Amino acid sequence: MDHWSTVLQNHKNHSIFCDLIKHYFDRSFPHDHSLALRSEPHCPYCTDLYSSSYPRGNDVTLEQFLSHAHLVNDVRFLQSWQNKRLVNLIFNKPEIPRFCDNSVAITVTIESEAEQRWVYQTLWQKHWIELEGELIYAPHDPEYCHMYSLPQVLKFNNRSRYSTAEKSRLQNEFVLQNHTRHWYLDHNKFMEHDKACGLKNIFFPLRVFFDRDRFIDTIEHTFREFALDPPDLDLIDVMRSIWTARQIAFND
Repeated sequence: MDHWSTVLQNHKNHSIFCDLIKHYFDRSFPHDHSLALRSEPHCPYCTDLYSSSYPRGNDVTLEQFLSHAHLVNDVRFLQSWQNKRLVNLIFNKPEIPRFCDNSVAITVTIESEAEQRWVYQTLWQKHWIELEGELIYAPHDPEYCHMYSLPQVLKFNNRSRYSTAEKSRLQNEFVLQNHTRHWYLDHNKFMEHDKACGLKNIFFPLRVFFDRDRFIDTIEHTFREFALDPPDLDLIDVMRSIWTARQIAFND
């Protein structure tokens, strides 16, 4: 499987790999949620043929995707493809593009009320920053967005600063009514598409991430189902511990 970080990918067989992972997680998931989008890992591949959240690009075939990767010299993707490594892409929609047909997938669901509350609070804390009487929408703001997103943010110059008087409206529009949220309230919504596209999809309830034993069991099951090499469970446990310590509390 390909790692998003070129540094970590190139050190997978090195004695310092475990230490690198710990520092990577420490830097990627800060305690200060106002820095979350600027710090979190970002997909290193060219994704301009499709949208991760909207239907745009759903009809892109594997041949078209590969052709475009060669055209733009997407080195990170092409190296992974040529070395037959699993390429990790993230989607916030139940129907994924045709180039992913017959792939393996993991879908995190938020079907319980407790899971939904956690997502609402996390979306707000990581996407909206309240500072000196104004609300800042981090994904559209040059000071708080990820460096990978900065060219697009500067190009489109979408509004990112609002009055605190608009807080209730913004919470409803961007969090409670977020256009991607409702898809993950029922895993059955994925079944028809998964079957038609030959996807092998494993569902992770969000609560699993906050239950160590259940999380480890789920990881072991996933690695077996996807025919991957046995996981380093001690390292995965450390990664989970760092990540959960940087999140708001999950109250089941």
